[in-house]
Amino acid sequence: MAAKWKAQQRKQRWQHSAVLLPSSLISRAGADARISSFCTALREWSSLGNTFDQVSGAKRLVAALEAVAGVESEALAVALSVFVEILFQEGSRPVHRTMLSALTQFQQCREVLEEIFQRCCADYGLGGLNERRFALVAVGLSLASLPKPGLLKDVVRKCSTLIASSASFDVRDVLRRSESGENATPSLMEDCQDAMSTVYYMLQNSSQDFGSQAFGDVVVTSLDVLQSSFMSRDCVVAAGVCLCATAQMSSSRSRLVLMLAEALFPEVNSQYCKLESVIHRLRRSTMAEEAEKFTDFGRLCVLRGLLTAAPREVLNYCLLKKVTVEEDGRRTSNLVVWTLLYDGILPALCAATESSFDSHFKFHGMTALQICLQQIKASILGNVTAAAIDELRSVKGAAFTAPATPFSPTMTSRVMQIIWNNWEDPLNQTVRQVQMVFDLLADLQSSSSSEGGETAQAQNGTQSFLHQIANDLLTVGGHRKGRYVPLATLALRLGAQTLLEMCPGLLFQTIHAMSDDGVCCAASSFLKLFLERLRDECWNNEGVTQGSIRFRQLWVPPMVAGVVAGNPRLRINLHTYALSVALEIDSDSLLQMLGFVLDGLAVREVPSWEDLRGAAGMPDFFTQNQRVALFVSLIKVARGLALIENEIRASGSASEMTFLVKGVAVYAPISFLELGLTHLEEGLRVDSAELICLNPKTAVMPSPFELHLLRVAMPLNMRCSSTAFRMKWTSLLKKFFSRVRVATDRQMKLESSKGGYRNGEQANGAIQRKLDSSVVTLAEMQAFMQWLTRLLVSSLYPSAPYERKYMAMEILNVLLDVWPTTDQLQSKKNFSPYGKELFSADYTMVLLGAVVDSWDRLRESAYKILLRYPTPLPGLEAQEKVAEVLQWGKVLANSPRVRESDAGALVLRLIFRKYVCELGWRSLNDWLEAGVLEGERNLVTACKHSFVHGVLLTLRYTFSELDWISDGVRANVAGLRRACERLFKLLLKVTSLALWVVSVDALNLKEKEYEGLDEDVEDLPVSDSDDIEGDDDGIGGDDDASLLAPLEQMVMVGCWLSMKEVSLLLGTVARGAPLPGCSYNARTGNGVLQSLEESKIIMLESAQLEEIGQHFLQVLLAMKHNGAIDKTRVGFVALCNRLLLSSDTRLSKMPEIWMQQLMKRTVLKDQSLDDLLRRSAGIPASFLALFLSEHDGAPRKLLPMGLRWLIDNIKQFLDSSTSKDVVPVVHAFNTLRVTFNDTNLSTDTSGFCAEALIVAIKAFASPYWQVRNSATLAFTALLHRIVGFLNVHKQATARRAITGFEFFNRYPALHPFLLEELECATMNLQQGVTQSRLHPSLAPILVILSRLRPSIVNTRTDDWLSPSAFMPSVVRCATQCNLKLRVLASRALAPLVTAENLLNVLLELCCQLSKQPVRYNTIHGVLLQLSSLLKSNCTEVSQQEQQGQIVVQVFDRIKECTLLGTINRTSCFIAVAAFLGVLQDLLELAYQCQQVPSVRETMQQLRPVLLHLSSQSISHSDSSAKPWDSTLVDLKGLAAYIYFSTILRGWQTSNADTASGQYQTLDQSAAAMTTDTKTFYTTLREALADKMYEVRLATLKALKSFSTQQVNENFAVAFTQLDARMLRGLLAERLYTELHPRCVKRILQVFLRWNLLAVGNDPQQDPFKIWNTLLGIYNTSKVSKTRESAVRCLGNCMQHLLVSMKAEMVDRDLDDSDWEVFRGVLETWNDLIRRHSAASEPVNLRRAISSAIISSRCLEESKWLRENTRMVAVSPRLKWYRKIVLSVWSVTINLLEDEDIVLRQQLALALQDVMVPVFKAPHASVPAQVERVLETSLAFLKLQFQECDFFYDFLAGWILGDDSSRFGGLQNTDLVRKLFDKELDNHHEEQLLVVQLCCSHIESFLDSPEHSTEFVTKWRGKFLDQAVACAKWCLELQRSTHWVGGITNHQDVFKHLYRTLLGLLVLSTPKTTGNSSLSSLQALKGSLLELTSLNEVPLSPMISNLLSRLLQAVEQSTGMNLVADSFRASMHDSYCPDFEPFFLLK
Repeated sequence: MAAKWKAQQRKQRWQHSAVLLPSSLISRAGADARISSFCTALREWSSLGNTFDQVSGAKRLVAALEAVAGVESEALAVALSVFVEILFQEGSRPVHRTMLSALTQFQQCREVLEEIFQRCCADYGLGGLNERRFALVAVGLSLASLPKPGLLKDVVRKCSTLIASSASFDVRDVLRRSESGENATPSLMEDCQDAMSTVYYMLQNSSQDFGSQAFGDVVVTSLDVLQSSFMSRDCVVAAGVCLCATAQMSSSRSRLVLMLAEALFPEVNSQYCKLESVIHRLRRSTMAEEAEKFTDFGRLCVLRGLLTAAPREVLNYCLLKKVTVEEDGRRTSNLVVWTLLYDGILPALCAATESSFDSHFKFHGMTALQICLQQIKASILGNVTAAAIDELRSVKGAAFTAPATPFSPTMTSRVMQIIWNNWEDPLNQTVRQVQMVFDLLADLQSSSSSEGGETAQAQNGTQSFLHQIANDLLTVGGHRKGRYVPLATLALRLGAQTLLEMCPGLLFQTIHAMSDDGVCCAASSFLKLFLERLRDECWNNEGVTQGSIRFRQLWVPPMVAGVVAGNPRLRINLHTYALSVALEIDSDSLLQMLGFVLDGLAVREVPSWEDLRGAAGMPDFFTQNQRVALFVSLIKVARGLALIENEIRASGSASEMTFLVKGVAVYAPISFLELGLTHLEEGLRVDSAELICLNPKTAVMPSPFELHLLRVAMPLNMRCSSTAFRMKWTSLLKKFFSRVRVATDRQMKLESSKGGYRNGEQANGAIQRKLDSSVVTLAEMQAFMQWLTRLLVSSLYPSAPYERKYMAMEILNVLLDVWPTTDQLQSKKNFSPYGKELFSADYTMVLLGAVVDSWDRLRESAYKILLRYPTPLPGLEAQEKVAEVLQWGKVLANSPRVRESDAGALVLRLIFRKYVCELGWRSLNDWLEAGVLEGERNLVTACKHSFVHGVLLTLRYTFSELDWISDGVRANVAGLRRACERLFKLLLKVTSLALWVVSVDALNLKEKEYEGLDEDVEDLPVSDSDDIEGDDDGIGGDDDASLLAPLEQMVMVGCWLSMKEVSLLLGTVARGAPLPGCSYNARTGNGVLQSLEESKIIMLESAQLEEIGQHFLQVLLAMKHNGAIDKTRVGFVALCNRLLLSSDTRLSKMPEIWMQQLMKRTVLKDQSLDDLLRRSAGIPASFLALFLSEHDGAPRKLLPMGLRWLIDNIKQFLDSSTSKDVVPVVHAFNTLRVTFNDTNLSTDTSGFCAEALIVAIKAFASPYWQVRNSATLAFTALLHRIVGFLNVHKQATARRAITGFEFFNRYPALHPFLLEELECATMNLQQGVTQSRLHPSLAPILVILSRLRPSIVNTRTDDWLSPSAFMPSVVRCATQCNLKLRVLASRALAPLVTAENLLNVLLELCCQLSKQPVRYNTIHGVLLQLSSLLKSNCTEVSQQEQQGQIVVQVFDRIKECTLLGTINRTSCFIAVAAFLGVLQDLLELAYQCQQVPSVRETMQQLRPVLLHLSSQSISHSDSSAKPWDSTLVDLKGLAAYIYFSTILRGWQTSNADTASGQYQTLDQSAAAMTTDTKTFYTTLREALADKMYEVRLATLKALKSFSTQQVNENFAVAFTQLDARMLRGLLAERLYTELHPRCVKRILQVFLRWNLLAVGNDPQQDPFKIWNTLLGIYNTSKVSKTRESAVRCLGNCMQHLLVSMKAEMVDRDLDDSDWEVFRGVLETWNDLIRRHSAASEPVNLRRAISSAIISSRCLEESKWLRENTRMVAVSPRLKWYRKIVLSVWSVTINLLEDEDIVLRQQLALALQDVMVPVFKAPHASVPAQVERVLETSLAFLKLQFQECDFFYDFLAGWILGDDSSRFGGLQNTDLVRKLFDKELDNHHEEQLLVVQLCCSHIESFLDSPEHSTEFVTKWRGKFLDQAVACAKWCLELQRSTHWVGGITNHQDVFKHLYRTLLGLLVLSTPKTTGNSSLSSLQALKGSLLELTSLNEVPLSPMISNLLSRLLQAVEQSTGMNLVADSFRASMHDSYCPDFEPFFLLK
């Protein structure tokens, strides 16, 4: 709700306003008959109700004015006077451009227009008769923005003084009111900004016409704005420009520069100019004195104004400044050149940016810096700077020192540091400015080196500067989006090939980085510039032909490799952002890339697609899946770029399509699009559908093959789970519908000239002739659209899953939007996409039933559809029907269940919208009053139906539908006002009744206030049913309400829901109701608009609003229920937001008053700890509501005032040594926590982050635990806001992870504070403070530092914000006796070490290890620091040579200290573990850079050392150690993992190197180390049997890591060498004896992985023993993950059991006892998978069952049975086995309907692998969507079992269902309550889909001559018996239960009845009635006639159509009379002749 209201606040400014013309103005125009036509047009224009209509209607008004231009001058003057005066009316700005442009044409009326404008300016300006604030500003600004002002430019010059004076006065008036406490609305702030901009325009164009008074007004206003903090930032910026513009008037350059220099930079003496004299005259001060009063932001704006308004000659004017230099004890004075631009503004802007205090200030600082660099660039290139120095030299000679270069290297370094510190600022606008600053800086460097006279050394220095920046940027990971724009800049200056030489994989990095959405835009911009530059360089170096070859060799392979990489997100982003850019640059490469898909084209291109195939990064062979993905992406992009020259259409072949590319006809298989439309990847389906749905020629009808593909795609995509896909699919279909409408309208216009169009036929009755074979006819298009409509409506059947219903409703809404029902009802001749049955009464009831669905979105969508239906709703024309629905809605609204009450309120909202409109207020208030009275009588009884929640929800919905400016509301203002007053009084009563309940703890409710309420519950009388609280149906009654929950819980729920709705209702009223001082428009009787204040339409007075606000505060401060508090906060935000928009001072001051009251309540004396419950309950929410209510367009007042007050209170408490009142401080910290956690306030709170963090850290030292606790929570919130969440380093993109440099430059105040606190804390450590007395600030400071990232660039040596200053203190902390402190300090060290100092720091740490003697704490701390640096810093070093240097030198130092890793020589186990960890990290780093020769040599030494030390630790046994010493346990576990992972990785690496022929030395070393495999197996066996489970667990972890490596080929080779049988034997042996649950789970995981890889194809030994062991683990384990692993292993074991069973059966060696064992195993397996595949089981267990089925290979047994049909026919055992296999298949198909999308997709892929060998089609291997696999699976089963008689019995039983016996359980139940009580376990499952699939296969079976008459007769009887029983149940339920639309529209009834009737229909068609079965069917006539009794109840349209089809089919088969015709006639409009029983399939 809060997000929805927030979005509505951002709507367009003029959406609800229009120009209000006074009646006198219209009367004046009507007084002259000569301009009557103009007067008529004026009246019509003024009657338009909104701005958009008036903007479009302004052209007609202008035309009317131009039409009277030839009349007499007097009459024309009147018309012009009225026309011009419109410009000065409120709200007229949107029409200014049109009207002013028209006035420029009246050249002959120049003098008249001047007079009119002057008169209007005087009249509406300062002191005029019609004075209105900012009336002249709007006109002046519109004139200023007019592109061709013409004669109006002179007109403006005449009025400039009036406009400037009026605008200045208006701004000062707003400023004065703001300073006095009045709130300034966002629109008022925008007007002030426009006023200052208008003044600047007047100064620029009409300064010579300014009088002294106007000039003084402008100066004073500018100074006041710059010195005030009440104006918006944009207004202050404009004021700075105005002030600087006034300074130039009548001033020489020298005087102006001196005055500005002295005022802004007090280094130079001043001289007076005109501005100085004006300031002295008006303010009795000087410019310097006034400048001292500027705010920090005002000073920044003045500097920006100078850069904008001052000429470059002034900015570069040279002054001389005396500088004293001391050398060798002597002082010398020199005169140096000082300029305003280089020495004044630029350093000041750098300082302002470096010390920025919030995000907004930094943005404006960077903007000013960018403007400054632009001026510097222009000055240098224009020789302005050089000319100024030459001018000074000509006057002063050589008596001064001039700079060698204007832009000094020092300043360059400073600006570059600013860029590095802000290049990934959180504010995107700031990032863009930083990128522009970098671009300008690069231009300056390039221009300075290219100037005449520059030496080659300077040019080399510039190139070196740019190369260094490029190297730093390329070092950064590709996921950092901030690097791409600077790289593009460098590509233009250094060259694209230079960047590729520096980083050969740049294009691959960039393309693969685009898998992140946040990087795409920046990377796309970079690719565009980079590829253009790369192409030009290739052409220049090698010519166009060879250059094109080279160019494509560089960019095509990475692009194609990225598209076919298999990453859906990457593919979508590439064809959206990268491929389109590349093809736009090199369109000729399209044919080459299509060659990869189509295996070449007829045209020959260079380089050919064959030349590019196999290039670096590209696959040698493209799979069918890759071809489909690449083809769809290429065609989509090419079509968007218009590279496809014609339409995509079917060719002569039925399997091919064709299109033209560069004049070449390209033929491609249509199967590519079909595979794309049914692909598993959702994005590929959308892209494929876009190719067939959209056409650049929007008026072209779709082709037949496009409609064919849509018929395939639509049914399959109706049940998607992804919200993103649903939105894309809906949007795509909306475009398709719009295309069809445009095309059909065009076609009908063409047909109208040939005799008209009616029902798809021409007037002569002939079928419409095809005009083009590639385009469908109107009749075919209408048939398709009506088929689609029927599909959508049929998808709303009552038991449909949520996804299908929601998708169908969304598409229906889109369709109704494109083709409104009004268009269809107005004319019968229109093309209609709807069948007549859509708007029938029965389908209306279906949608009305969906309004009460249990899903919120379905209810809302159904409501939207019904709103688009005709009024009155079909089937609800009679008042009795509407009353029935109303009664039903009221009963639902009274339900204690939230979803039921919401559904009831939505029904009432629909009725209100469709039938009541403005009526019904009294009845709703009466309903509310009745609920209040019941609550007053007995709250328990009232809460049984949720108190007044339902009626309040209905009221809120009703208020949201009310049009406050409608004529009906205006006509009944008094009544509505009284209704609102009464409503508010009732809400206060509700609050008094419910507030006390939610103000206490729910668990203590019965003990505290609930005592006595439940004593007389049983004696309470039940309220009689009346017209307000009727409960005729028993829904929501009192009898069983107590069964829902305990009474105290019901009271709590009812009260909090009611309080929630009270707050939301008040917020809804406050947002919409007309208030005093707010702008609304109402229409008078004569059509003239007037404001609501004039028409007295004010619903709430100020006193009422104040009372509402007090009510909100009371509720917030009293409640403890978090849910109610959150909703109350939303309502309070809406109220305060609306009040702050009001121009009434009384209203706009209320939020500030409430904040002051809240502050007083926060610091109230004598508060207890109970006030702190639930994190201070409503106090933080109240503050947050006030903070959020302020608008973005105006300066925030409440937020800074509140945060400043909160922080000051905390400071006061912390500074006071006597204060003991801790509760207010806790309130303050809780409020800070909530405020900084809010994302909407993140930018505006940035200026308080540092100060809040400081007080939070200080509060850690508080003696009160409450303060420390709340400070800790606030510290956490601040840490998240400033640095980001902890897991940010693990993500591919670390958007919020910042470096130490960035952190301290964003928050400079933290650097000295944290450094001082850390030094103080470490000083205490040096003085021997005990562990329990650590400094409180130590931990939070180290936490902050540890969360930062190492920087890739080095800071300046004199940078006082350098993180390196923390290193000494952190290093001291890392060697203390506190273990946790050492760990935390070692992590904090990494961000402080730069890349330049990394190696030196590592070597220094290594040297500390060799010093003797050294404490173990110190050793451990040093080792932890080494490990931290190796893990974080060294891995980010991009160059492998540098990494190799680190590995070699660090190992050379550390190998001398191996005694530290020897467990027998070092008594400190944690030190040994840390040493082993360092060696492991060093080895891991060596693997990353093993291509460096020196590293390979080091690895040969490092690995033996690591293996030796770790093996010693594993085998160590020290009797002197404590039993189960935790440090020894950890050491041995780590040593085991290191030992085995090192050996196994060495094996795999050596095999990989052997395969590639590289690194033979490493291979020989690995082979030498692992020659003795017996030692390895012995060590492994001992580790797996170690008495410490940690050792066993670590060993198994190493084995698991080894077995899950991605390089399976290398793993297979290595595993073969390790003897797979022995390893599996070890695991099996351990599995029998292991008892620890974690070890058992890990063994199972490794065991499963090794068996799935099936290395060596070794069958398991004794599979029955393993089966029993696994089954025992499954049955006895209580750990869910262990059970899941056991299930997966059981599946794999089943595979080996089946192999053994089949082998013995084939050899005839399987005796009866063995068969019984096999049979028992299979039955156990079948029962296991069937039981745990149920939807009620946990999702992880269902996934395990799915994996087990796949690994068991049971699904593939169907192919074996098919191949051995003869053996199966004679073997009873195999027949039984065949049923088991079929049962497994049925479980698998049911799992394809699981709600877990991951499970469905993985299982679908596995099923495709099973079915691919059978279907043998090339496209069968392309991953298909689950729905397609579901259809294919049944087709596969039919192919495998079609010769089996029991298969179709199995299908028939599946259709009939096994739950038919439970249908009778629906009797005597509340179906509504049953619907809402519990959600389905599987909301995705669609039983009817499987039923229809089975029916379709039975139908095809019955078409064949092989079908059995006995089969038909047997199953027909069963289906008919169940259908008759269902019919009887329906009749009984209809009599006992009320359901809108009839009982067959209930989901439980529908799904039983439809599947039964469908099965009966399939078995009763004419083709099933042979001579033998005809008599049996005739015998069932009586039962069939019983089915017609269903006509006695309202039927679902699908049930009635299906039953009609059934009766008709039986009549045709037997000739019996089953009254099918009369039944069909009774259906009326619901009958659909084209009804499709298999509507989910066809």
